[in-house]
Amino acid sequence: MVLNMAGNEKTNLPVSMNASISTALRPQGASTGGGALSSKKLNIALLCDSYLPMIDGVIMITDQYAKMLSQKANVFVAVPRVKKGYDDNQHPYKIIRCKSFKLFFIDYHCPRPNADRRFKKFLKEADIDIIHIHSPFFIGKMGIKIAHEKNIPVVATMHSQFKQDFKRAVKSSWLANILTHSIIKTFNACDEVWAVNEGTQEILKDYGYKKPAYVMRSGTDMLPQDKAASKKKIYETHGIDHQTPMLLFVGRINLMKNILFIADALKILKDRGFDYKMIYIGSGQDTDSLAAHIKKLDLQDNVILAGKIMDRVLLSKYYAAAALTLFPSIYDTDGIVKYEGASQHTPTVLIEGITAAIDIEDGVNGYVSKPTAEDFAQKIKEILTDPKTYAQVCENVFNNLYKTWPERLNEIYDRYLYLIEQHKIKTSPAAAKTVNELN
Repeated sequence: MVLNMAGNEKTNLPVSMNASISTALRPQGASTGGGALSSKKLNIALLCDSYLPMIDGVIMITDQYAKMLSQKANVFVAVPRVKKGYDDNQHPYKIIRCKSFKLFFIDYHCPRPNADRRFKKFLKEADIDIIHIHSPFFIGKMGIKIAHEKNIPVVATMHSQFKQDFKRAVKSSWLANILTHSIIKTFNACDEVWAVNEGTQEILKDYGYKKPAYVMRSGTDMLPQDKAASKKKIYETHGIDHQTPMLLFVGRINLMKNILFIADALKILKDRGFDYKMIYIGSGQDTDSLAAHIKKLDLQDNVILAGKIMDRVLLSKYYAAAALTLFPSIYDTDGIVKYEGASQHTPTVLIEGITAAIDIEDGVNGYVSKPTAEDFAQKIKEILTDPKTYAQVCENVFNNLYKTWPERLNEIYDRYLYLIEQHKIKTSPAAAKTVNELN
């Protein structure tokens, strides 16, 4: 299978959407002419080591990038193959999958790109202007190799706190440091690394990454829903009394997301006579552990495990119906749930001091709690018993955090243009001659 990625096609978008690169996007002192490239329809490859129908933050961001960029570019996504039954043709962009095998101890498929000749042949033959890797492992490393062979730029986004992952998996700080160093070597092979916020920039520095990372924030595809109508629908679906506040968790059902911590806080609220209904949305390897913990705490009447919801409009209605989104993960570099909740005027409660809470001012555009179940429970109670402040925070979170992917589109696309131009300058014969003369 060969995808025709031929470029040189004029876009039908407004002139303003095809404007040359904004000066604000360039690093200090940098300049670029844009020129003919800014009017050429780019060929963009997005690579990730996991993908739909699995759902997590990285996957959803990659999917949103592809949908959004398809409006003004030729886009394909290269990801692992999954079990039959998922229709890749439902997306407005091309999906290319490589051989993989199911990892039974976690809920992912492990890609085997080097064992898939068809997949490698496709990447080698495809007309690509820039490669963007969203994970620095199997497919990501192949993407870097292909980019170097094609002499095109490759950019990576740092989505995760890899050292935490490694420590949890190998139970050794020494080995985790070695594995983290390998990740940094992969990032160093890229033209640029993007951080999802300033906190992630600091994590990259702590890992030993020496170059400046570019902050490229996330957005959401969700549009505001009618809160009253959404609440009526969701409450009727689950038989919730209309006076009972609904709390919401959306994400992978994985212990590293602090899902049991939420249940512990809920138990404290229940014991103190505070009425609520909690809904967990998502699937994952620790669903049984969560269900057992809920039963142990006698929370079956207070907690609903709703499973995975793929319908984005329906999911937005859950956010609209919720009083609060709970996101106590200390693992994530960012949380797209903040932006999804913000789209529906629903604030998020996070743990203070974590990277994902770097843009949250407690009681202004969201809430932060100390990292104990006692404090988390007390924070929830305080929020929902102060309706005046809560109403203002709901308004602030919408105005301050809600950004749609179309609003991010120009910055992302223009940064690609900038990196392509800079790569051409770096690899030009004149630049090579200068390097040789310096040596």
